[in-house]
Amino acid sequence: MIADFHAVRRRLSEDEVLEFACSDVGIGACHGAAPEQLLEIARLELAGHLLGSEVQEARIALVAKAAGSSRPRPYDHAALAALQIDDDQLISLRQLEVRQSGIWKDGWEFHLLPALPETNSSWWIQRMLMHLASDFDVRVRLDPFIVQPRTGHRAPEYRMWAYGKPLDYERVADLTSDDHGRAYPEGVRPPGVAFTDFVWSPRGSERHLVLEEVPLPEGVPNRPGRYFHGILEPGRGFSHVDGAIRIYDTESIEQRMHTHVRYAGKAGVRRKLFRVEGRIPPVAFSALGSSFFVWNTDVMNYFAGKRTFPEPPEELAEADD
Repeated sequence: MIADFHAVRRRLSEDEVLEFACSDVGIGACHGAAPEQLLEIARLELAGHLLGSEVQEARIALVAKAAGSSRPRPYDHAALAALQIDDDQLISLRQLEVRQSGIWKDGWEFHLLPALPETNSSWWIQRMLMHLASDFDVRVRLDPFIVQPRTGHRAPEYRMWAYGKPLDYERVADLTSDDHGRAYPEGVRPPGVAFTDFVWSPRGSERHLVLEEVPLPEGVPNRPGRYFHGILEPGRGFSHVDGAIRIYDTESIEQRMHTHVRYAGKAGVRRKLFRVEGRIPPVAFSALGSSFFVWNTDVMNYFAGKRTFPEPPEELAEADD
């Protein structure tokens, strides 16, 4: 049973609140607040952080076990019970009411399952997917917990641009062997990323991109890794894009830390969050990638064409021989 926010807030000691206030840069940014206001802000923030961690633990547990259920939450909700879900437990946005402010059905609002513990991490990619839903077959996994009556609800707005410009797709189209790399984070927000791998693989006339952000071992299982896959048909655009999370345990993350995504196979438990089918132009593909990997500056810069990933470490390069 998930605790009540106010109950969590009341049981926090002053020492806990003070320690959190000193460690959180966001609290220090409230320059105009009086000391007693700063403590109350810190108390609210810490209560939200603790409750959010509890919610995330329950969310990840549900998602990891969802394969054994024909209609896991929230698809058992009365507003969704008659709608079809596929084998990946994704639902087509064409079955739902997609508006600028959210995803609705019969007076209820639903949200895309967030890839990270921060619930707003799904905001940018959800807006991209909603934008593409009129032209492409877009399927998404809905959050099991965020279900609310539409009446009286006001959707949040976050002030940040998710961007994407074509990278060098002509070079990718000419590949005859794998093109791969790895980036180690510098100031990535949110924290908890060990590294990010990518590989472009030529498969017949297609070029497949697999890109994965690998979490630090101490963050699992509540901190999943974001996983992105696309199929490029040179000269015609992308025929398929999907985004997923990989949920690791102690053993699987230890194995993953010692290999590249090219050799990771089905490491961890992979759960798809969305899938887009159609003739997707590279600019839309890049925008999807940078929106999905919000706060990972290495990936966002890569999709924006600002730079490429660094050369792979020697041990990974040697693995090709």
